[in-house]
Order: sequence, then structure tokens, then C-alpha cells
Amino acid sequence: MKKFFLTIGILILVVLPGFSEDKQYNILILHSRSADFPWVVSVNTAFEKIREENFPHVRFYFEFMNKNFPEDHLGDGIWKTYLAGKYSELNLSLIIAEGTEAVDLMKQSTNLFPGIPKVHRGDNLIKNTWTGNRLYLTSNIANAAVSTIKLAMEQNPELKTILLINGGTQATKPVIPEVTQYLGAYPEIELDIVSDFYLKDLINTVSGMEKESIILYTLVMTDKSGTSFVPRDVLSQITAVSEVPVYTFWNSLLGTGTVGRTMLDAETVARGMYRAGIDFLKTGEYSGSYSTMATVWDWRVLKQFNLPPTGENNSYTIINKPESFFKTYKQELIVLSLIILALFSLGISFGLIKYRKISKVLSIQKDELEELTSHQSLLLKEIDHRVKNNLTLLRSLVSLQIHESSNREVKDNLQIISNRIISIKNLYEDLFRAESVNEINGKKYFTDLLTQIQEGMLMESSGIDIEMNISETRLSPKDAMYIGLMANELVTNAIKYAFPDESENGRIAVSFLEDSDGAYTLEVSDNGTGLPQDFDVTDGKGLGLKIVTQLTSQLSGELEVYRENGTRFRVKLHPKN
Repeated sequence: MKKFFLTIGILILVVLPGFSEDKQYNILILHSRSADFPWVVSVNTAFEKIREENFPHVRFYFEFMNKNFPEDHLGDGIWKTYLAGKYSELNLSLIIAEGTEAVDLMKQSTNLFPGIPKVHRGDNLIKNTWTGNRLYLTSNIANAAVSTIKLAMEQNPELKTILLINGGTQATKPVIPEVTQYLGAYPEIELDIVSDFYLKDLINTVSGMEKESIILYTLVMTDKSGTSFVPRDVLSQITAVSEVPVYTFWNSLLGTGTVGRTMLDAETVARGMYRAGIDFLKTGEYSGSYSTMATVWDWRVLKQFNLPPTGENNSYTIINKPESFFKTYKQELIVLSLIILALFSLGISFGLIKYRKISKVLSIQKDELEELTSHQSLLLKEIDHRVKNNLTLLRSLVSLQIHESSNREVKDNLQIISNRIISIKNLYEDLFRAESVNEINGKKYFTDLLTQIQEGMLMESSGIDIEMNISETRLSPKDAMYIGLMANELVTNAIKYAFPDESENGRIAVSFLEDSDGAYTLEVSDNGTGLPQDFDVTDGKGLGLKIVTQLTSQLSGELEVYRENGTRFRVKLHPKN
């Protein structure tokens, strides 16, 4: 706790001296014009900004000599007495005299506030000079007018005529000789000076200006009739009827349709005079260059006359330029973006929730389908297994009957039946071992079938040999069964009838080939005794050939029989997948 209070005490000792050194400056602003004069309004607006930036250490007092309305203004003696009585006890820190009349009053009243620093700004002063505690800060309006002419010529390269409106005021008196001297180097440009006019005639002159011309406006406070005007109002009337650009060098006239250019800028003037006074109060001297001019363009007028903004190193300000769409609606766009982002996030969240639900349902359905498929596969294999076992049992019974029978013809018929059972049984064995129930290996199936026929019907001492030429094919179970039965019948008939004497050189050739068009050709040939000449295969009495004929028709095939050097059956098959 002691450490805490010690820290607070040190901070107070450090901070309090800083506060004690902060001094409040009481500054008197003495204007030559009235409070509602546009220039004065602009300057005072700038001083108010300075006060807000330096609150509470700066306080401004404003007085207005009202020189633009002579019938209302007081004499210098009365002003001197008034100011002395009002501010003698106020402890003023600085006096700023703004305008020629205010400067003259302070210069003539040397015994009025003698020890207080003074900053003067007027039109007949030497720029940025100081004597004792007085700084004389001039605006050099003539130079501003010449600079305006220079940039107007850059913006209007086809310029031929400049109409200079001379309002006859004290402030703009130096402008005419400076502009005249400068344009002497440009004889191709005509300078037309309008002075001592009636306002109505001036408006008519302006409205009739030809292209390739510009207007340079000074301050018009009265016309030939003696009527008093507000310069800003006069300029608004001129720009309203003018079809050529109008230039001026007073920023208080901006917004009236004037293009702009190098101007006596109110905020620049106010800040320059204030900074100069504070410099003297802090250091005892005026230092630095205190500017009163600024280059300003009106964006809307530039667009109206299609003029480019010009200036040294782009050191200018553009007013009335509309902000970009993003900048204008920045807050709305941010809110809209946040709403869209929130809706997008919400949509994604709902989508994820829905996706999870659908995924869960699909996962359950997948598991159920896999379970059902597995169950059906097991059932199918179980059925195939039972069918194969039943066929094996049936063949065993037939084989047992063959061994018990003594009748040769009965034995042969039973053997044929056994071979038919073998054909079907082999098919089921291949299906049972195959990965797919939709097709089987044709070469393996026929090779196994023919091998078992050979082993069942031919003794080892027999001279009959079965030769096989089976191509690699993939057959459907139905086609394989039909073709297998046909091969069984044809081979069995060849063994049974082609070699009645059991020739030692008997040969049975079996081929099964697939054509390029997807058809199959089954050929069974032998070198036996051959068929009788009057034998008609379509009228055969045996069951075997009937089976072959019927199955050939079901497979959209053609059966051909050849009797050269034995017998050859050729079956062209076109299975319907």
C-alpha cells in the first residue's frame, strides 16, 4: 500500500508542473469588415477550429470595424477608446489585425496595448517582415492573380481573351498593373478590363462572351449607381450566365461557380497569423514563412468546362469532389458485408447439419444394403452349393446303376445321362467358385467338361483320343449350359457311333472359338465311319441330336453337317446377351 501511494505522489509531482506551465492565451482578433462579410466568416470559422484544437489554452475575442458599410462604422478615435476600455484589464496575450483598415488603426495607435505582440495582415504590407513585436504579413494578391492567369492559360491552351472585372476595391487595386505587365509577353491574348459599370450591363457583357475566353473576377462591392453589393452574390450572378470559365483568388468565393486557383485562403491565413503569434510568445521572435495562399479547384466547375486540375507538384486541393461509392456508403457496405457473411455462415451451418443428417441416413442405408447384399450372396452360394451337391448325388446314383447293369445299351444310355448331369454340374461348380454370377470362364468350363466325358466313356485301352481347341471366352451361365449340352451330345454321339470297331486311330476334335463379331463357332469332328448318305439331321430319331437342334434354334444359330473323312458338325451361334 505504501508503495502505491508513493507512486501516486511521484506522478502528481511530475504532472502538476506541466499544468502550471500551461498558460491560457487571450487573443484579440480585429477585423476590418463586418461579421457577416464572407471573407470574415471564413477566417473566423478557421479560428474556431484552432480554438477547438487548443482548448482550453486559447481564447479568441472578435471585433468588427464594419468598413464595408461606411455609414455604420465608427471613427478610428472612437475605436481606440472602445478597445482600450474593453480590453485593458483582460490581460491580452496577442492582437491579430486582419485587413488594411484594422492594421492602420493599430499602426496609428502606438500607445494602445504597447507591450502586446501584434500580427498584421493587409494588402499594402511588405511580406513577412517584423519590427519589434509586430509582424507584417501580406497576401500579395497581385501575385495570386498572376498565378491564376498562368494556370488558366495551361487549362485553356486556345485562350484568346481575358475579361478582367475590376471592382475598384482597395484590396484588388495592385492586380491590374501586375496582370497587364505579365500579359505583355503574350500579345496573342487580349486583356479586356471592365471598370465603372452598372451591374446589369456587366451581366449582359458576361453572357455574351465568346469561346476561347475566360473571366478574372476581383471583388465587386458597388457599381456605377453606388449600390452596395456582397461580392459573393455578384459572382453567383456572373457564373450563372457565363458560358466560359470564371476565375478568382478569394477562397470565400468558392462554391459560387468559380473555377478557383491560387487564392487568399481563409484557413491558411488564420493558421499562419496564429502560428506566428504563438511563435513570438514562446520564443520572443517570429520565425518561419507564414503562408496565406493556397491553390484550390472546384471539381464541379472543372467537370463543367472539362478542365484539368493543374499546379506545381500537384500541390492543390479539390473541393466538391464526390466521394467514391465505397467511401460514401462505407458503413452501409460494411454492414451489408457482415449481414451477407452472417447469412453465408448460417447457410453453411444449416448445410453442414443437413449434410450430417443425410450422411448418417446414407451410412445406415449403406450398412443395411451391405448386410442385405452379403445375406443374398450367402443365400445364392448356398443354393448353388445345394444344387451342385444334388447333381453330384444324382450322378453318383446313375453311375451306380451303370455298374450294376449288364446290358450294354442300357449302360450307354445311362452314361449319356451321366454326361448331361456332368455338364450342368460343372457349370454350377464354376459359378460357385467365380467372383461374379453373371459370367464364367468358357475355356475352363469346356475343358473340364470334355475331360470328364473322356474319362467316363473311354477306357484307357481305347484308341480314341479327344483333341480340344478352346479359346478364352467369357460366357453367361445360360449360354454356357446350352453350348455345354450341345458339345456333350455331339461328343457322346461321336464316341458311340463313329467308331463301332473301337479303332485304335480314332480321333475326335472339338473346337470352340469366338469370332470378331461376337458370335461363337462350335465344331465337333471325327475320323470315324461317317453318317449314312440318307441321314437327315433335322429328322434324327435320337434324343441327342434333337437336343442339339433345339438349343441351336434357341441361340439363333445355324447347324451344318459335313461327311468328308468322317463326320463334322459345325454350329454357328449368336447368343442374345
